[in-house]
Amino acid sequence: EKIIDLLTDFDFLEYQEEENQNDYKISFYVNTKEENINKVKEQIKKNKIQCNFIYSHSQFLDILPTRAGKGKAVKYLSNRWNFAPDSILTSGNSGNDEDLLQGKYLSVVVSNYSKELEKLKHKRRIYFAKSPYAAGIIEGINHFNFFNLKYEFNEQKNQ
Repeated sequence: EKIIDLLTDFDFLEYQEEENQNDYKISFYVNTKEENINKVKEQIKKNKIQCNFIYSHSQFLDILPTRAGKGKAVKYLSNRWNFAPDSILTSGNSGNDEDLLQGKYLSVVVSNYSKELEKLKHKRRIYFAKSPYAAGIIEGINHFNFFNLKYEFNEQKNQ
């Protein structure tokens, strides 16, 4: 509630529908530039609130608890079940996948990705596929030889 109160004066933020909210995420529509996202971060930091900001698809802003996120969930499960980093393959296409893609795991960014992931190009262990959607994931599986096999994807059969 405090975060929502602190951000009500920003006219470039619009609180999303109630079904997009939960106890662990506050979601806004954003009509903005990156410097305005920085204003939001400054406002929250100034009020000594620790949280994670996820900006995606150039139109969504999610605010999560510091210890929440897709990447942290995978890290928890891999530690809990003692999975080696090379035995996990993650994939994504938008800013809300960024922490998931930047772990120590093998990662695939499919070709229909949002521009906020451009900064991950040329990072180690992240493959940018030439194909979109599932075909891109299969391309990434082949790139990393993830199962020590090669898979084929017949796009015409699966459209």
